[in-house]
Amino acid sequence: MPTEQTGSTLWFFLSYSRHDRTCDAADCIKKFYGDLNQEICRRMQIRDGLAGFFDTTGIEHGDVWPYEVGTALCRCRTFVCMYSAAYFSSEYCGKEFTAFCMRLRSQGRGSEQPKTPKLILPVLLDAPQDLPKIPSIVEDIQLFDDKYPSIYREEALLYLLRRNSAELQDKYRDLLDILVRKILKSAECCNLAPLETALDIKVVKSSFHVLADDMPTKVSLGATGPRCMQCFFVAGTRDELQPIKSVVDSYGDEGEFDWRPYLPQTEDDVGMLTQSVATNERFHYG
Repeated sequence: MPTEQTGSTLWFFLSYSRHDRTCDAADCIKKFYGDLNQEICRRMQIRDGLAGFFDTTGIEHGDVWPYEVGTALCRCRTFVCMYSAAYFSSEYCGKEFTAFCMRLRSQGRGSEQPKTPKLILPVLLDAPQDLPKIPSIVEDIQLFDDKYPSIYREEALLYLLRRNSAELQDKYRDLLDILVRKILKSAECCNLAPLETALDIKVVKSSFHVLADDMPTKVSLGATGPRCMQCFFVAGTRDELQPIKSVVDSYGDEGEFDWRPYLPQTEDDVGMLTQSVATNERFHYG
């Protein structure tokens, strides 16, 4: 059965590849979750329930998220993802990642990431040299903290946990302490609100498996110069936003330029509004 969290606050969601756990004879991933959960419970004085979510089903459901997983993704305050070759090849992990990013965007945090504490916290399961080229969506997410032990930055988590060296165990505890502080600080500073409606895995696409048809078309910049205005629109369609927003009247069928941000004060979509501004300011518009 999945690990459930019965306390009032779900401080983190641990996202990992089931393949990594299946091949993990020492059960390092489960130990890492247990240690992380125990330390947050201690610091936050959680006596009833758990601090984080860890799905122990071992099944990557293709058609439906188990209730506990969907609920946890809607409630967790930070997202701890375990980077490995298997993680980035897993469509299910990509969907979990997308679901949390949708929460960030729904509250205006996705576009302000550099100005806010990070709520997506990567943990290296495999050494950096053993990772494939990581998807572009995660390239700008901070991977390391200068306070992390150097041996972790070079060899990653499994190296620390699979060896009995007292020195490496000390480095693991150092890493754990730093990560716990980051989780608590980020969660308390950002105070990410939960979603009232659970997301449907069937309408959530994997951030790691973007098909050619889903890729945004390249924007031709056209003429450039001091009197040229180039505009980029990033907005979901009505169908895409339906699972996470109670009111979607301002969103169109196409997405992007047909978004109407000031509905009902004005019926104009953002493309028309931008074009009007460019004309009034005597800019060339693209």
